[in-house]
Amino acid sequence: MGKVFSTRQQKSSTLSMSGLRKNKPQYIIIHSTRKHPEFEDVLNCHKEKEWAGMGYHLFLSDSGILTQGRPFELEGAHAVGFNTNSIGLCIYSSNGSLSPKK
Repeated sequence: MGKVFSTRQQKSSTLSMSGLRKNKPQYIIIHSTRKHPEFEDVLNCHKEKEWAGMGYHLFLSDSGILTQGRPFELEGAHAVGFNTNSIGLCIYSSNGSLSPKK
């Protein structure tokens, strides 16, 4: 049996919404990471870059928790040229790929 996913929303205090443009999603852009297994790890990385907060709209952690990082109606910070017309989803993968583990 696979993992059972749970969801949670990011605390609004972790995202500075001033200056963010509106998002009109037409695409879902899927990213993967092997460096940051949990939401807080990615959030800290993005804040160290002095971004407004989590750059992805959604993050699926190693522990199976799906967290909303940004409201869907606000631009992301995940794909240059597509941040105002997409939803950014980042999935943790221990091998850095969206392919199954071998």
